[in-house]
Amino acid sequence: MRIQAAKQEEKKKHGSPKNMIVSLLDMENNTATVVGVMGNDKNNFGAKFLDASEKLHIDVKQDSFSANILTVHKDNLIKLINELPNNM
Repeated sequence: MRIQAAKQEEKKKHGSPKNMIVSLLDMENNTATVVGVMGNDKNNFGAKFLDASEKLHIDVKQDSFSANILTVHKDNLIKLINELPNNM
């Protein structure tokens, strides 16, 4: 209940909620873990990540129970992130 109230208050202050992407580089393995969180209640970043990776022919790994968390080769990170607005 508190989370929903906080979301409503945030929306009043700043307009519609924003999407967020966070990445963490693993230099030893030359990979990046990417997490996408949508500003609304339905987080479909998993589908957006897969659509973008298929379009770009980029291999991604989804080892988490959450589809919005994936691992990608660090050289493909910027390509993937740049493609996401085309799939939103």
